[in-house]
Amino acid sequence: MSKRTFWRFFTTILIGLGCAYFFVPLTKVRLGLDLRGGVHYELEIQGNEALESEARAQARCMETKDFKRAYEAFSKKEKPEFKGD
Repeated sequence: MSKRTFWRFFTTILIGLGCAYFFVPLTKVRLGLDLRGGVHYELEIQGNEALESEARAQARCMETKDFKRAYEAFSKKEKPEFKGD
């Protein structure tokens, strides 16, 4: 093994050990009550609001003339023509 290969190997091992020291917790992480269920509840509420917002946005899009023309073209298996209205 050449000196250069040895030092590369040695440096790689040192970097790996340094990463393990900083990223592996030395003690068990204790989750508080806010992290056990609170985050899940918050995400659930935000998810419901996002679904409602998306449903409203799609309903607005379905009221346009472009949507009606596209739907008719799809039914007739033709290429739709969008005009931006």
